[in-house]
Amino acid sequence: MVADAHLEAGVSVLPIPFRPQMIASVRDGVKTQTRRMPRRQPKHPLHGFMVTKERGRLWALEHGPDYPDAWPGDYVRIPYQPGDRLWVRESWRPYLGSDPRIEFQGGGVLNLDRVGVGKLCATVNLLPDTPAGSRQAEAEMAGRRHTPAWRPAMFMPRWMSQTMIEVTKVRVQQVRAITQRDAHAEGFANAGAFLDYAWRLNKAKLQCEFREWLAMWTLAYTFKLVSIDHAEVQRVISESVVMTRTKE
Repeated sequence: MVADAHLEAGVSVLPIPFRPQMIASVRDGVKTQTRRMPRRQPKHPLHGFMVTKERGRLWALEHGPDYPDAWPGDYVRIPYQPGDRLWVRESWRPYLGSDPRIEFQGGGVLNLDRVGVGKLCATVNLLPDTPAGSRQAEAEMAGRRHTPAWRPAMFMPRWMSQTMIEVTKVRVQQVRAITQRDAHAEGFANAGAFLDYAWRLNKAKLQCEFREWLAMWTLAYTFKLVSIDHAEVQRVISESVVMTRTKE
């Protein structure tokens, strides 16, 4: 299971990262689909994936003309299931001093009270006697603006998240199978614009030709925006603190 999973009455609450360019579209309800690569591709060029349900969850099952029977190695795990709640991770940067806050690269600001400042310090270790904390304190005393670097989405804790989505549908399809309707749901004007954007993001990592990438299989998730339950977030934070103290 994806890291930081927390179960609530049979529903998984998991993190999912989004790039800054996509955050506004998600919050506005314009973007209602996202595509993620599975852990592996089919073992043979003529094989594909189909969604099947086994042991109470959805899996991507490899199949093809020479694959009449399934065995455990044919199944690829689908991380996010219909009904799962996903809290969005995004790039952020912290500010301490007279105006403590967290700014998000995709837009938006989270102003912090004293408790929030304590959480932030514990999260990023921005205490006055640390290098990062000293730089901010010195800059403020000298009347200068100190702009911290953006921190990757993977380092965002749940209490900072301002956006929650719920998975409503899961499909498995080749990259080239995206339709105009899918592209609109991805937040793009057309399929060509989506493919151009996605290829620029993935070509260096995948190190393959464009036509090979188009034939690859993706997990296509449809989701809806839901309100985030900050009381529940606080409960999870409190539980994690208690568990940490117990281990100590």
